[in-house]
Amino acid sequence: MSVNTIDQVKQIEREAIELEREYKDRLKQMEQETEETIQSMKEKVEKDLNTFKEEQSKLKEEKLDKLKASIKEEEDQAVSQLETNFKEKEDKLVDAVIEEVMRTYGNS
Repeated sequence: MSVNTIDQVKQIEREAIELEREYKDRLKQMEQETEETIQSMKEKVEKDLNTFKEEQSKLKEEKLDKLKASIKEEEDQAVSQLETNFKEKEDKLVDAVIEEVMRTYGNS
């Protein structure tokens, strides 16, 4: 073989080694970029999930507050009705006692 051919073969070998190195570097870079993208996506999903949970928690609290207010209103109405009924029954009892006393003892 001539010196020129040997130099060409060595040049080709150097280029092949350089291509292999560039390939490995590019592959490593792509793996790193992929890992960073995956990590970024995980963080976004986690953030979105936390935001969703917070929103759902707020909605649940609002509904719970409305339900508590509604129950309190119903309870207040029931207590008021019971007080009214008690007062009516008390008045009837007083009237019945007065009537019985009047019947028993007359108008003294």
